[in-house]
Amino acid sequence: MKTVLLRLFLLLAGMAPVCAQTIPVDTSNGKPYYILLKDGSHIQGRIIKRDSTMYTVRMKNGQLTYVETALFGQISSVAPTMTDTAAYFSQQSYARPNASPPVQTTVSPSQYEITLTDGTTLNAVVLSQDSSRVVVKTEALGTVYIPARRIVRMERVQNPDKQAAQQRKRSSGSPNLFPQYLNFLPSAYQAERGRVYFRNSSVYISQFDVGITDNWSVGASFFTFVPSLFGSLSTKVSVPVGVRVRLGIQAQLLYGSLFDRTASTGLIQGIVSIGDSQNNVTVGLGTGTSRYSIGQIGSVSIVRKLRPSLTFISENILLFGGSNSRYSIGKLSAGLRFDRVRHSFDLSANIPFGPDGIVSGSNVVLFPTASYQVRLGK
Repeated sequence: MKTVLLRLFLLLAGMAPVCAQTIPVDTSNGKPYYILLKDGSHIQGRIIKRDSTMYTVRMKNGQLTYVETALFGQISSVAPTMTDTAAYFSQQSYARPNASPPVQTTVSPSQYEITLTDGTTLNAVVLSQDSSRVVVKTEALGTVYIPARRIVRMERVQNPDKQAAQQRKRSSGSPNLFPQYLNFLPSAYQAERGRVYFRNSSVYISQFDVGITDNWSVGASFFTFVPSLFGSLSTKVSVPVGVRVRLGIQAQLLYGSLFDRTASTGLIQGIVSIGDSQNNVTVGLGTGTSRYSIGQIGSVSIVRKLRPSLTFISENILLFGGSNSRYSIGKLSAGLRFDRVRHSFDLSANIPFGPDGIVSGSNVVLFPTASYQVRLGK
């Protein structure tokens, strides 16, 4: 009898390490982690179930993702950063036992690195794409349908060394989360559906925008200190007509006083943005709806990502027409947007010009503007 009990005890002791590996990794506190996959990509979410063949992960957006055990790498509570040897930094307390570091492999010509709006990065083969979605295939997730509105950046992977260098370069950077804003005028990009944005320009003008759908947003701006003094109400509808082209139209009601209709006017603008949310050219043409308006407004703007957390913006405006067709004024500008995880700061220099063009010498007027924008909520 003693021999039987001893053998049973030794059997249970030998099974303990095997059983321990089937216990989910720290799911009790509900905290999401960075899950590092062996194909070099990563997702952010919480492991809610795991067995011998599959991990079930609830991502930040609430959707479930399934990861095969053979493709699982490590778990980290901090954002992954690539080293010179293409291995992840991670907190060892969350490392999966005997997990090998991510390995960079030879990629096909159609493989891309895809960055999503929630910070997720995928290395995937693009199977097809249109104006509404991109169909990709990854080793970890299989075939995945990604809505176009969730994609911040898509870059073709040329070779493993270049991919690792790009990941290291962007590891401390942030995308431009506010592509719908230029300096004064809007682009054809939309506020993200279900998101609320706040913007303050040079302290005295405040603005709120809400993404209603993927293609429709509404907004309101006002004088910060006395909102009834002047401001505007706006709505914008835009649609993608290709992978890199988006068309939109925005209508604004500008009021000089909430209590005086004669001090109000309307503005309708057609907008086209060519490129992506990080690098694009926007051309706009609009007209006032009141006989007292100065006529038409034309604009050409350039947005260019300079560094992982720095964006260049140039907005150039011309007002023409009105009661005197020879009358035209406008402004040239160039500035920088300092991108952060949830907000950004803009600084720009503006040069106005009149009917005689930009005057030279000491008469050149240069005025700076500053703005701050933030995405509210989680």
